[in-house]
Amino acid sequence: MNSKQFWGVYAPFITQFIEIKRSLGFKYATEETIYTIFDRFTIELGETRVGISKELSEKWCKRRNNESSSYRFHRCLCLSQLSSHLCQIGIRSYIPQLPRQQSSFAPYIFSQEEMSAIFSAVDGLTAQRKMMNSMIFVMPALLRLLYSTGLRISEALELRNKDINMNDCYLVIKDSKNGKQRMLPFSESLTVVLKDYVNHRTQLPISTSEEDPFFVSLNGSQCSSDTVYNWFRKILQRAKIPYTGHHHGPRVHDLRYPNKYIIQTFLKFA
Repeated sequence: MNSKQFWGVYAPFITQFIEIKRSLGFKYATEETIYTIFDRFTIELGETRVGISKELSEKWCKRRNNESSSYRFHRCLCLSQLSSHLCQIGIRSYIPQLPRQQSSFAPYIFSQEEMSAIFSAVDGLTAQRKMMNSMIFVMPALLRLLYSTGLRISEALELRNKDINMNDCYLVIKDSKNGKQRMLPFSESLTVVLKDYVNHRTQLPISTSEEDPFFVSLNGSQCSSDTVYNWFRKILQRAKIPYTGHHHGPRVHDLRYPNKYIIQTFLKFA
């Protein structure tokens, strides 16, 4: 992983702290970006003495225009962790109190009728075999996988062929935060869906080694989330479910929050 460079008075301490976190298995990519912003922030303020003061902390943690509460919380958490690290190595620093997170997120809960319409619409894509796009085969399997397992879209698209065990009905997920793995079982009916997708995929002139992506584009590369989002909107339109925008959905992510209906009803192809 390419490391960013830091130039302010806290540069060596930020670099040291990031190295410690990564040695523990954390990717720390987003946090590294925040620390580059903090680094520039200290340079602009003319900070020359090491030791985070209350004044510096309050300036950094002050809410900015058009900033979400979650991002502000993340910024303050990074400073809090850096301050704690400095204290541990003998540099007295102020540890800020973290602000409360105010989340306005409310998932869109699909009804039984809407899920039936979505799966009917997505299954209709496979009838368009003349369309040169692997997504007509990807989407039926991908949506059912998301809906039945609760995976994030990023987790599903990161799956490799070696991560999915069709015989014993489980998949292996690598946690994006700490790199640890977990096993996630899935139903036999979903296995049928995934095998059907694989059968279609074998018709493509691409590599299918264990290390290759499970969900692929026509050239064998990993499907992008943007492509999935665009196709999901087309499917919503086919299912006659209004799309009200990115922040209000319905979103692909909302498939992780199924209603209290029996999920297996919707796993099989129509």
